[in-house]
Amino acid sequence: MEEVLNITLPTSWNELSDAQLRALAMVFFGGTVKTAIQADAAILGILMETGKLNFENNKAFNTLIDNVPMSEIKRQMGFIYEKTDRTTFIESLVLDLKRYYAPKPRLFNLTIEEFSFADDFYNRYRENPNVEFLHYLAAVLYVPGDPDVRPQFYAERLHTMAAKFKDAPLDFLLAAFLTFQGCRFEIETRYKWVFNKKQKQTKADAKKGNKRDYGFGKIILSMAGGKFGTHAETRQTRLHTFMETLNEDLSPKNRKGKR
Repeated sequence: MEEVLNITLPTSWNELSDAQLRALAMVFFGGTVKTAIQADAAILGILMETGKLNFENNKAFNTLIDNVPMSEIKRQMGFIYEKTDRTTFIESLVLDLKRYYAPKPRLFNLTIEEFSFADDFYNRYRENPNVEFLHYLAAVLYVPGDPDVRPQFYAERLHTMAAKFKDAPLDFLLAAFLTFQGCRFEIETRYKWVFNKKQKQTKADAKKGNKRDYGFGKIILSMAGGKFGTHAETRQTRLHTFMETLNEDLSPKNRKGKR
């Protein structure tokens, strides 16, 4: 936390409360603000709620604006503008009297198959911001039952599960999108050889006339029959276990040894 005129502001995405995350998601993706100045003011107001003074206390807000240049205020909340690196999801959501639970931070308990589907819907929404893609993304990420034991993922049930998330609030769906984005950024940095390979594959597919990148499905298939077992067993491998192995296989050191 950092103080400006005795008002405490968060200094990272993971310090934000669920309410702040949902509000910021609407600012960034919900079309609630029209100009950069409005966005700066909205972001400041949201961040101020983490301290002793609330945004609706106009005197505190105006005192800050009047006494501190906006350039300095933006520097204090610079993490918002630099990179979305939120890795902790809103813990749960209740729909039709049933509670749905998020993945662990950093997608620790997701399988590679779940990540593959989530990543596909994440990219689809980036290309075409249709809320239906958010329903599917949330349906992959949020599951009923025990918060510590995720049920086995069945792609054929995804359409039915996504329909349940039509009743989820937009700010919740956008917060899930934003948090998945933060987790993905971290994964992309951590397993850089995997994503370097995937980018090359995407470019090769584009040259063949394939306009869309269909996620990690091809990569999962290529890994089947090896260390992780059959195709069905490989799909159920934990995301980070799969990525660590694949990243090591694709590292220049190992690739050089196979030539």
